[in-house]
Amino acid sequence: MAYQTGTVASFAALKSEIFTFLSANGWTQETDIIKRNGVFAKIITGVTAHDSDSYIQLEGGKSSDGSGNLIAKHNGPGPWVNNAGQMSASFGLGAANAMTFPITYYFHLAASPVDEFWCVIQFNGDRCQHMGFGNINKSAPFTGGAFYTSSTVAVSSSQQKMYTWNATNLVAASSVAATSTNPLELIPFHGGDSDNYDDVFAGSVVHAEISGGEWYSSHKVQSDVTYPPLDYMISGKKELGTMQRVSESGINSVPTLIPFNLRIRGYDGNHQHIGMLENIRFAQISALNLGQVESDGTDSWKFYPVYLKDADNPIGGVDHTGINGLAIRYDGP
Repeated sequence: MAYQTGTVASFAALKSEIFTFLSANGWTQETDIIKRNGVFAKIITGVTAHDSDSYIQLEGGKSSDGSGNLIAKHNGPGPWVNNAGQMSASFGLGAANAMTFPITYYFHLAASPVDEFWCVIQFNGDRCQHMGFGNINKSAPFTGGAFYTSSTVAVSSSQQKMYTWNATNLVAASSVAATSTNPLELIPFHGGDSDNYDDVFAGSVVHAEISGGEWYSSHKVQSDVTYPPLDYMISGKKELGTMQRVSESGINSVPTLIPFNLRIRGYDGNHQHIGMLENIRFAQISALNLGQVESDGTDSWKFYPVYLKDADNPIGGVDHTGINGLAIRYDGP
């Protein structure tokens, strides 16, 4: 995998680095879109309406028009209409904990067996956010396969307001019953579900023309609406939560790498496995540091906390994500 790291003083500079890196590795830039092999990722930066916070936003489409506009862009009812996630400077924590620039970035890029790009940013000490896009390794032939995902603050259907930070129950199968504190999507395709706001937006989408749908999102839609499906449209959470909670040895704290297998609940009501994210794994990291590289005997992996590590409180808490981590396949120096 191609690899690059450095520092930037703004999200606009990060966007420029992403485009330069990918263009040098066989991707094609089309104004704000970077594309390759069916992946059409539009990256924009700006200021959000809800709290004047800076962000870098990811959008996906089935194709583009040659002038920087997505065609058949990911779309749907509710607050998840416009994007596949935002890395944000406040990230729901408020001005007191807002991101301080410059920040450090880490790029990982694979071209085989599928194109897959991951960007992790490190800020304010050892806090992290991520953005990723590419193709899933499909379990069977179907039209599509491109995914787009980003660390994402939960928003409500009422004016898309940000909810207060809450990182608990990151890998639990159950929802978080709270009106004003809903979880963010910190683990790809794990959703920002809530018992009180069923249509909380989460930060992952995949183009999959299968089982009656075309785009599937990691959110939970309201039970009283007419459009199907009435549960998770795509999820790596419910099926993997148990494995993730025991994915580290109690004897020597060696992490077990858990693949991201994606399953959809189609418009026909059935669940179906559609593939996996090839170059990223879930890992509990109580004995590992941010950026540490380890080999499993075949591949090397670079480890990151999903937000902020706290080994003394492994499950996760209000301002940290315990020992929950991400491992990205690494081929760098």
